[in-house]
Amino acid sequence: MTRLWILYIIILSVCVINSTGGQRQKKDCITFVTILLTLFSGLRSWWYGDLIKYYTRYMTESSLTLRELFRENGLRNFGLTIINKCAFSIFGEYGYDVLIFCIALFSAYTLGKVIEAYSPSTYWSYLMYLSMGFYMFTFSGLKQTIAMGFCCLAMIALLQDNIKEFLILVVLGALFHVPALAFLVAYPFSRKKFDKWYVAFILTMLLVMYRYRNQLAYFLEDAYHSESAADAILSNTVSGVGGRFIAMLLIMVLAMVLRPLTAKDKAYIKVFNIMVLAAAVQMMSVFNNTYTRLADYYYQFIVLFVPMFMAPINSRKEAAYRRVSGIIQNKDTRLILVAAITLFSFWFFYTQAVVVENYGSLVFFWEKNAHLLYNGN
Repeated sequence: MTRLWILYIIILSVCVINSTGGQRQKKDCITFVTILLTLFSGLRSWWYGDLIKYYTRYMTESSLTLRELFRENGLRNFGLTIINKCAFSIFGEYGYDVLIFCIALFSAYTLGKVIEAYSPSTYWSYLMYLSMGFYMFTFSGLKQTIAMGFCCLAMIALLQDNIKEFLILVVLGALFHVPALAFLVAYPFSRKKFDKWYVAFILTMLLVMYRYRNQLAYFLEDAYHSESAADAILSNTVSGVGGRFIAMLLIMVLAMVLRPLTAKDKAYIKVFNIMVLAAAVQMMSVFNNTYTRLADYYYQFIVLFVPMFMAPINSRKEAAYRRVSGIIQNKDTRLILVAAITLFSFWFFYTQAVVVENYGSLVFFWEKNAHLLYNGN
């Protein structure tokens, strides 16, 4: 875990140093961070967790034709099958290592694109990405990591009102991980106004999710390849809504105080609505943990949400379409708030890294040869 702490401190320090620069410095900062994230995630050993299962699938599919694989699985996760076949045909068994590196690069690149396009602060974006566990998730969840990368690009299309590009990118993501289709809801929902119909829609959606929670959980368990579909049977005696859901609500309340919603603040409203969806799905995680992974398709855009509501107004142009609290405009109170959120983020990351020990203990491929271990040597 020490290595991750060092990596995080370097990344955040670079973001702070470049925070007072212009667009060029912002782009240079994102490029530097993208390289670091790619190297640490892409050069890791795959001898733990789901990566071993993915390697077994990689080797199994290498002996079958695409027609045979399509006949067996259809389009379900067929994107992963295609890149597995391509990697094996070029690099053989070591193509899996190349594939891991390419997926790490794709994930870091797409994250950088959405931050460059819409985040007013690289510091807040990368702090949220690192501390909320999204980076650690790339160490193991290959299929969803690829799909979430496509959703990052789809988010840019959403904020630009480009529905065709949005649909294409989400469908491409679903070829790697079927639950990515849930992100299709983001486009129409992000355009909703905060009124009585908005509240009615949220309540209806929650009721439908609750009513069909068993069926949805079975679908998710199957998509996530859990040990047994029986694990998807949910208990009706579960109570509460979960700590992460409460944290999301608190973040949204803080956002509404620091940057109240206005009709002209269009990009911010869309991101706010995406976070509402994340919280709604996350609430169901008390019944089954796979809902947390589903919520991450929306929750990953906290990398835009926090920077947006923490950004002060710096020009008359901004003042024409957005409002912010005096807490943000005052340097002293903003500094206190920055320190408090940063400390909380570090604490949250520490608790996650302790729970998921294998992810927190980063080991590179030259330190632990997964191929030798897999073959029993």
